[in-house]
Amino acid sequence: NSVVDVEIRDLAIRFATITSPIDGYIVSDPSVYAGSNVLATDTIATVASNSKLQFAAEVDETEIGKVRLGQEANITLDAFPDTTFSSTVSQILPQAITTSTGATAFNVTFNVESAEPLLIGMNGSAQIITDTKENVTSVPIEAIIDDNSVWVKKGKSYQKVEVSKGLESESDVEITSGISNGETIITAGFDQLQKASLFQKIIGSVL
Repeated sequence: NSVVDVEIRDLAIRFATITSPIDGYIVSDPSVYAGSNVLATDTIATVASNSKLQFAAEVDETEIGKVRLGQEANITLDAFPDTTFSSTVSQILPQAITTSTGATAFNVTFNVESAEPLLIGMNGSAQIITDTKENVTSVPIEAIIDDNSVWVKKGKSYQKVEVSKGLESESDVEITSGISNGETIITAGFDQLQKASLFQKIIGSVL
């Protein structure tokens, strides 16, 4: 009987040792302690590995229709503001969420490969490349006024010109018609230009 008791104790100790299926770090506080009864469905600890990290972002519902699996993306992390990490869209969750500002968005996950020592929980932003074009006319996004117009310098005066837009990024807008390469576009001081234009029209009508 004593031999059986020893074997049972050894077996119990062996079964009490839980081994993680992956290498990594425990990133959660333990939910059980010595002497606790543990069920098969209980979570004892959360283990994370930084060998294959992913980046999770919220994409607004107005933009999610442009996102596809496998699209390339550029990720910038607050810890490495001067470094851009190449990535691809690996998952688009179909369930909408409500952001902290009350907007509707969808969770999108990106695979990240980096030689930098990235850590779990780092914050940043992602730019998804939904389409590309070469040799196009573009202007800074702040040059667009009234959704489809820009101010163009014409000699010594300025003229408000309607344009047609194409692709847009966070910083630039493609212009498909209305202006040409080489023209000087105004990006600030629109109120002063509007007043000057109105003044010129009034003077012109009086003369």
